[in-house]
Amino acid sequence: MNEAGANLRSVMVEVGLVNGKTAPIQLMWSNAVGGPQGPFA
Repeated sequence: MNEAGANLRSVMVEVGLVNGKTAPIQLMWSNAVGGPQGPFA
């Protein structure tokens, strides 16, 4: 997150919860893509 600086959208996403609310999720580093990657298609 330090490397993201002011651009937290490159390492964080909001995901929907079953109760209708959202929660912030920090993406993990992926060597395959050379950066943060989520488990989404």
